[in-house]
Amino acid sequence: MTPTQWKQAVKEDGFYHIYNPDCGQTPSSCKEIVQALPGPTVFHIKGRSSACRVIVTLLHGDEPSGLRAVLEVLRRNTLPITDIKLVVVSVDAATLPPLFTHPFEPGKRDLNRCFREPFLYQENHTAHDLYQLLNSLDAQCVVNLHDTAPDIPNFALTLDTTPAHLALSSYFCDTVLHSPILIGALTDLPLAGPVVSVYTPKTLDVHSNKKLIQGLLALWQDETLAEHTPVRIISQPRRLELRRSAALTYSDKPVFGVNCTLRSDIEACSFVTLQAGDMLGWVDHNQLDHFRIIGRSCREKVSRFFSANNNCLTVNQPTTLFLLSKNPELAKSDCLFYFSSD
Repeated sequence: MTPTQWKQAVKEDGFYHIYNPDCGQTPSSCKEIVQALPGPTVFHIKGRSSACRVIVTLLHGDEPSGLRAVLEVLRRNTLPITDIKLVVVSVDAATLPPLFTHPFEPGKRDLNRCFREPFLYQENHTAHDLYQLLNSLDAQCVVNLHDTAPDIPNFALTLDTTPAHLALSSYFCDTVLHSPILIGALTDLPLAGPVVSVYTPKTLDVHSNKKLIQGLLALWQDETLAEHTPVRIISQPRRLELRRSAALTYSDKPVFGVNCTLRSDIEACSFVTLQAGDMLGWVDHNQLDHFRIIGRSCREKVSRFFSANNNCLTVNQPTTLFLLSKNPELAKSDCLFYFSSD
């Protein structure tokens, strides 16, 4: 897999295609990969059978850890049991300076919220192109690799809890968030096999995440993907969303003129159960009017779960948070976090 091969990539239906790369010559760094790629790219790795398994990486340009792990597996140059399609998506965003700091290109939408109308049916839109590609492959499974905060254990996000979804997730993690809310994510796509998003802690040391490497090796080597280990299912967590008109920042104290300030260490609250009265941040005089709950009912009140006494945003009951981000642009376009209070 050399830059010479990449220059010979064939562009078709929105992606560059590189066939039968020399995996033993895989570069050692994500930087070298993305700086040499001409754009969104599919690596076609021939296996022992014509069945197909898909790995999607770099859906967000600031999440290279999954790609780093895949490169480690590729360098082992092991013949996979099935064809492997490695899809490296947001190359253009990843290469914007500073490298790997932009989830998507300025002025564009979060790609992982575009797998729905109207974007899904707009020709030349990456969401449309990726859907068409995945749908044509008739893959046994699709694993979408995301980064999450450091020191957070691997977890998976799925739309369904079928045996196939749980079995696939079990190779990568011990916990599955089952979220049937359709938000335009890749996991929403109706494909032949299970689609699972796997979240792994952002790290430069790929060897520290043995579970991720083991899961990728299973995609290469296991004839069938039966349940590997039991998983804990967190069913139907709710989403706390910030209204588009509200300004958001992160700090150790309230920021004057900003509607909502979340504490600067908010990512450390991932998978931590907060107790009633624990503080998440600060809000202005409009208090809870800046927020809305998306989840099990369209009529759930924010005040059931959160309070804003003295302009401090707190939880009302034992609450576990998931999928937190310190990127204001992502948080505003998506949600502040998922949470479970049951």
